[in-house]
Amino acid sequence: MKDIVLADLLSADKPRFKFDYDNSQEEYGFAPSYTKMLLDQFQNLGLLKITYSYSDGAVIEISTKAMDLYRHGGFKAEEELLKSNIEKLSLELQNLSKQLEPKYAEKASQLAQIAGTLMQGLTLFMK
Repeated sequence: MKDIVLADLLSADKPRFKFDYDNSQEEYGFAPSYTKMLLDQFQNLGLLKITYSYSDGAVIEISTKAMDLYRHGGFKAEEELLKSNIEKLSLELQNLSKQLEPKYAEKASQLAQIAGTLMQGLTLFMK
């Protein structure tokens, strides 16, 4: 959902343009209020600047950070990278727990379980 909106914003002819929320239902399949929420989040992330707001839209200025994020695969790629890093951490901790003395192995095993739990939680949000 976020990547679709980001791609649409980056398809504008100029980096500063007027964006109408009313078209959100047709363009993205969700209510204008959700699009406004996404744009607010994009602004908080430094991807764009809302220079002027009005009832059914806003004037938006896209940042180069948004272009970089999109070029590197967008939000989905960031989520996949995070997932991959946590999986790697979990495997490394499991290997470490096998090599350590018993008193340290238990702690490493606990950390591996925490990493596994994080992975399970992330998969709920990445669907």
